[in-house]
Amino acid sequence: MKTRSVLLIVVLLLVGIVASVIDVSASSPAIGYKLQKIWFLAGGLFDIASAADHITLFMRLLTGEVSPGILDRLREWQSGILKKEEVRVVLLDYLRTQGDLWPLEAFLMGEWVSNVENSVIDVLHRAENEDLHLLYEAMVNAHVLACQARGFIDTFASTAPQEVLQALEQIADRGSKIDIAGMITRDADNHETVRALHDLLDLCKSINKAYGLGD
Repeated sequence: MKTRSVLLIVVLLLVGIVASVIDVSASSPAIGYKLQKIWFLAGGLFDIASAADHITLFMRLLTGEVSPGILDRLREWQSGILKKEEVRVVLLDYLRTQGDLWPLEAFLMGEWVSNVENSVIDVLHRAENEDLHLLYEAMVNAHVLACQARGFIDTFASTAPQEVLQALEQIADRGSKIDIAGMITRDADNHETVRALHDLLDLCKSINKAYGLGD
């Protein structure tokens, strides 16, 4: 999942999709979507970035979008001077000072979608391994993350593509169908829970596709 996401972003960069979005005029009505797309991609890539080549892609995506000082911090991350968590704090603080919350919120949504995908994968893997303690933790995490969809619906209600808003609504709905106790005790029919978890992956894929990541 993570490797595939990185490769998709590489393709986006090579074919110039991101560059075409950046060319949108600041006075255009599409500015909200332009910022959402750039920073959604940035949030998703940041979440999975763990190696120097990932960080290089992240820097390429943000060149022209952030100050030279932020790029310096990214280089320090790349060289091992700063940790990823330290860079995240600096980057979010920078976004909070830009006077427009779209970049910040879109970055957080990109991270969140990646987190939802990984949480579902964790649940499925831990169910296979029959580790009840880790399974419980993974299911709680997936449930909590899915419930956070409501916040993004409120934030992007007037600017996000309709397919994104619909997917967010459905993610919140599927999250409510995750029966944590039933999955752990196996006293209930877990068909609905398993289906909800798989639906979360499909819905995340829909959001990614709306912002330029997809087959």
